[in-house]
Amino acid sequence: MGSMHSEGKIEFKAYDTDGDWRMVETIADVRLSLMDILRSNGFYIKGVCGGLAICGTCLVKVISGAGELAPPDDDEAAMLEMLPDAGTGSRLACQLPLSPAMNGMIFRLQNYA
Repeated sequence: MGSMHSEGKIEFKAYDTDGDWRMVETIADVRLSLMDILRSNGFYIKGVCGGLAICGTCLVKVISGAGELAPPDDDEAAMLEMLPDAGTGSRLACQLPLSPAMNGMIFRLQNYA
């Protein structure tokens, strides 16, 4: 009746740009992005464009579990191609909706801009 289902919970590890990490626990909510939840957990992400995939300042590296995520759309792929620090496993945190697939993943912030 209004109780939360535990299958909606996700937990993943995130490293900041200094290499310090912490576990992030949240619920899967496609209205929120990885950038949103990292920010609300105290990680500093510039995210200058506010989630439009046009600045690249929310770059993250998916260290573990990248294959579970939907591939980048055209806008994200085009932005990633322009970023010198982007490589295999790099994604824009603003373009990754919180999904159950993220459970157990490991992310590292690449936000040097």
